[in-house]
Amino acid sequence: MQITHVKVENYRGIKSLTFVPSKHNILIGGVNAGKSTLLNALSLVLDPDVARRYRPVEELDFFEGKTLDDNGKPIPLNIEVVLSECEEDDRNHFLEFWEPWDTKNKVLIEDADDISILDKPNNKFAFRIAFQAKYDANEKEIAHEWYYPKFSFMDDSDTYRKCYRPERERIGFFMIPAERDITKALSFTRYSTLDKALRADKISLDKEIGRIGDKIKGVGVILFDNKDFETLIKEIESRTENILELNPEIERRLTFELSGLGHYDIMNVLKAFMSPEGAPRAYPITNQGMGAKQIITLATLRMLAARRKSSIIAIEEPENSLHPHMQRTLVNDLLGTKCQTFITTHSVHVSQVID
Repeated sequence: MQITHVKVENYRGIKSLTFVPSKHNILIGGVNAGKSTLLNALSLVLDPDVARRYRPVEELDFFEGKTLDDNGKPIPLNIEVVLSECEEDDRNHFLEFWEPWDTKNKVLIEDADDISILDKPNNKFAFRIAFQAKYDANEKEIAHEWYYPKFSFMDDSDTYRKCYRPERERIGFFMIPAERDITKALSFTRYSTLDKALRADKISLDKEIGRIGDKIKGVGVILFDNKDFETLIKEIESRTENILELNPEIERRLTFELSGLGHYDIMNVLKAFMSPEGAPRAYPITNQGMGAKQIITLATLRMLAARRKSSIIAIEEPENSLHPHMQRTLVNDLLGTKCQTFITTHSVHVSQVID
């Protein structure tokens, strides 16, 4: 699946923009030119985890910070993406929302109503997903929706044909921002790159974390196998019973266990380690240099993308902390995947990799 057309209106520094991307796209420009804004616009529409934020956009995300026009009417923030080059299972899944994409003229044929139009060699199956945010006077806040433009607002109605989170998960959009956190990328916390990989492979994180919890329950008796410690604990137990005047016939023992850890605690305790051959013990990846952290983070994304039939990767400034040779090697590797790529860069070495 690939993005074949993007339309952005009133988002951050973009008043109005249409963009027809190719399979691989390297965005080059000065500071504050809008490179990251475009990637964030794609993320707003296609990243399913954006919906989990309480407020995906706020007032200052609107162009010039204006949510109302001079007459007090809402100014909508609109982002629309056309997706084509779909695998057969995706075509079947989104068949209800089909529209033909004219590959020769690079336009969407919006008024088509006979699917036989796809038999023409220049026309390919496509569908649209859009995001809209605008000020709701009744709620006194910004309201937002994901929807299918082809089946929304028909007959001048105000009804959205909503595009729910599971639908957007099928797209396979993954974005790595410039502010990369190796600890988060390879953690088991929600929305991390590793979490996305687990969900894409239908691995139940809750089930695996539950198994860890079961294994560590009741191990308190062996955590401190020390006679002096045992003496201290017995004294605490005795004093507790005396002060509280507890029933002396009921034996109580004080233990230190890990069984109190819940799912959230375990997810945050688990960390990625590197174990070099011959080393006496593994050490945290966070102890690696900045360049190594970059490569590990991007390699995780590359792995994730390669496991899918198709996906869309957006990366900001992959050159951060990398030697020029490694910059070229890394981008060449990304371009060798079946994925569609969007890369922002300030590096001449990255930009020289493709025409």
